[in-house]
Amino acid sequence: DSFTAMANPANADTDLSRSCAYNLPAVLVTIGPERWRELRQTYDLLVRDVQWKVRRTLSHSLHEIARVLGPDLADVDLLPAFELFLKDLDEVKV
Repeated sequence: DSFTAMANPANADTDLSRSCAYNLPAVLVTIGPERWRELRQTYDLLVRDVQWKVRRTLSHSLHEIARVLGPDLADVDLLPAFELFLKDLDEVKV
């Protein structure tokens, strides 16, 4: 709960959002793919963050998140993010 609270864009702390995006793969490895649903909404918020550096951080770790989630969850939950990243700024594109 504290991780998801820190990643909330209402906090308006740019460094905190970027740190959450950077550490999200490690948090997912720690809690395991069976608890992905607890992070899914946080991931979606960070994918749509107004700061391109937050989005870039997630786009560069997409393969690690997919590896942890496995092919079924990756197809369903990460494909929309991948498509957004492809349409994003050049700095963010995968």
